[in-house]
Amino acid sequence: MKRLTKSKELEENKKKEREFKEITSQFIQQERQKMEERISDSLDKMFDDEVKEIKIYKEFDTDFQYKNPFKINNTNVEDDLKFITKL
Repeated sequence: MKRLTKSKELEENKKKEREFKEITSQFIQQERQKMEERISDSLDKMFDDEVKEIKIYKEFDTDFQYKNPFKINNTNVEDDLKFITKL
């Protein structure tokens, strides 16, 4: 009798442990998903803010070169560096 009750208790404990693991696993997945969504939203917001800044900068600064980031005021940075090193 004692063996039978112990084996039943063990089975119940294992079952409870499995259920607990499942529940914690689901909880962790949900929390991870929430965190990923928050991160994604915050990155999207940061990107949108950067785009707004660039648009504002473009409106007020006509010398800003969008096509070639290595050009400043219509001159090549390498040429400027060569000139500076000659000095």
